[in-house]
Amino acid sequence: MFKVFDPQTFEHLYSFGNIGRANNEISVRPNNDAVIVSDRQVEIYDVGKLKTIEFGDSSASIIKTIPIPFQKDDYPINRLKKINDSLYYFDRMYREKDRSEFVKLNIATRDRHYFGYYPNWCTNRLSDTDKYRLYLKSTQYNEKQDKIAAFYYLYPVLKIIDASTGICSAEIHIDGLSDFSFRNADKEKILFTEPFVTDDRIYVMWANIVKNEVGKKGTDFTPSIFVFDWKGNLTANYQLDKPVIAFTVSEELGKIYCTSLEEGNIIYEYNLPPLDNSNFAPQTTEHVETAYYTIELPDTYATTSKQPDAITLFKGYYGNVNYFAPQRTQEGLTEGRFSGTVCIGLFEPSEKADPNATPFDHEDGTIGKSTFFVNDIETERLIQTTTVEENGNIQAIYHATYRFSIENTRIRLTVTHMRNDFEEPEQKQMIRHILESFRLKQHLNH
Repeated sequence: MFKVFDPQTFEHLYSFGNIGRANNEISVRPNNDAVIVSDRQVEIYDVGKLKTIEFGDSSASIIKTIPIPFQKDDYPINRLKKINDSLYYFDRMYREKDRSEFVKLNIATRDRHYFGYYPNWCTNRLSDTDKYRLYLKSTQYNEKQDKIAAFYYLYPVLKIIDASTGICSAEIHIDGLSDFSFRNADKEKILFTEPFVTDDRIYVMWANIVKNEVGKKGTDFTPSIFVFDWKGNLTANYQLDKPVIAFTVSEELGKIYCTSLEEGNIIYEYNLPPLDNSNFAPQTTEHVETAYYTIELPDTYATTSKQPDAITLFKGYYGNVNYFAPQRTQEGLTEGRFSGTVCIGLFEPSEKADPNATPFDHEDGTIGKSTFFVNDIETERLIQTTTVEENGNIQAIYHATYRFSIENTRIRLTVTHMRNDFEEPEQKQMIRHILESFRLKQHLNH
């Protein structure tokens, strides 16, 4: 069950974990419920009890056993994870009536709190038990940021959840799977294995393999390790060259350690490529030019408009509107920390325009409004929200719209994100740089 190796030579020292009911035995094999407490101690959940195992140089033993209180609605307790010495959380069974995804349990006071919500990706015709099995996941907790990273085994999705409020702060879809269907997920496949987290990063193994192929001899399976920051941005992707299925990371030593089912007593060691420790350094930009303006946008951005210089006439106003979006990697992930869609619109009145009508300045869904100056030009900022339905889910979308005028040209720049993070320093810095870089070359009605 547990194999202990020498950290310098990787020599297999001993194994621990007999199945049984004796004092120093474990009733059932842990199901992703092991919690590392220190260099030599691990906690596991074992049929209603929390057991602490201490690993010595040549042997291990169970040094503490604590009963775990649970209610009928909480059973079974799966994938128990630790928040602090008394507070733990675990997966809750799927229940259509409330769809709470996790249970937070205080083992000292027996207080419990339900938080988070199950997704609604699969078909509604399935039973609660079938939905629970489809939404099986692996999570890790970040004490510094009080956040949970959740990866779904059968769905190409990372969710980052605030552990205090239960609010999902980011949901990242890896959409490079051309044949994937949220309504009909392949139950025979496993996309992710167990993640590993640090204060600043989330590491996860991207497997994307049929389950019964794992560990088979002769397979050409070689996974990747994705690295995200805690905002959900992909920061690195490491391709491995062995059929490994589990890993851990030592940023201090600059190493990745992996094991495979095929060779259980072998540990593979990889050098961890240099990581960008200035995680929130400004992203580089590049010059973008149309017939009417120039602007600096993040260097991964490209226009999605087929005719960037086209002019339309709408309700008496000339308009030129262009959309810019980050380019995607082969895995379908956007590159860079600033990854919102940018829309730039220029509007000028024609002879038939109603001076009191501004059809391009709608304020529906406004949740915040302020005014400031950019390049000595008064600029109005609106934070707006809209909703869209995707795969049966209602998803909130946030927009930061900046409006200002140069002579008779009205400029509207809108940044759209899946989360309301416009006040975060790196976002504010990039948006400010984009606004300050804007230069009007000529009017639309020249």
